[in-house]
Amino acid sequence: MIEIDHKRQSFQASSLGNHRRDLLLKNVNGFSDKKAYCFTAVKNQLTDLATHEEKIELLQDQIFEYRQDSPDFVSLKEKAFDVLCELEIEKLEKKELIQQKAAQRKSRNSSATVPVPKIKLNCNLNYFVDIFFHLSTKKTSSGDPYIDATPMQIANFLDQNFLDKNGDKISQASILTFLDPNRPDKRPKHTKSFRLGDDL
Repeated sequence: MIEIDHKRQSFQASSLGNHRRDLLLKNVNGFSDKKAYCFTAVKNQLTDLATHEEKIELLQDQIFEYRQDSPDFVSLKEKAFDVLCELEIEKLEKKELIQQKAAQRKSRNSSATVPVPKIKLNCNLNYFVDIFFHLSTKKTSSGDPYIDATPMQIANFLDQNFLDKNGDKISQASILTFLDPNRPDKRPKHTKSFRLGDDL
């Protein structure tokens, strides 16, 4: 195999004839009488292919053909044809992996941001909030409240997950008023209020 560097290119071109001279001027990676190997031309073919699989298959075919039928002349001005094809395959595989990870991340983010439909109440808001008032103020046998939450946490939870009986957004200010121990007048009368069972 004869290797041609850039300094000897003009001399070799003059002795190889017009066809080979044209090939040299096109910056081919290597050629023989039957075949010219030009990675630039292969890159142009890749743009016509839609999928990574098709592109990788073309590159692998080019590598196999190159190694099965090695060129008589190899240009030192360009990198080896099969090496360039292998690098392009590596590039495509890494690009596909990045795209897959991006798609998975986008899918996870989309799933995480899908809003959960709010639940509509069919009773007066003060009666429903009174349930949380008792759960947060009444004590268990161990002396702890049934739920460990501040009035603001309860107000945020109810606001984010429920609608009033008219299907409207719940007012956090109203919830905080119903939860205020100093505002019993805003909660249901004792006979209508929520009562915790003895088994809780």
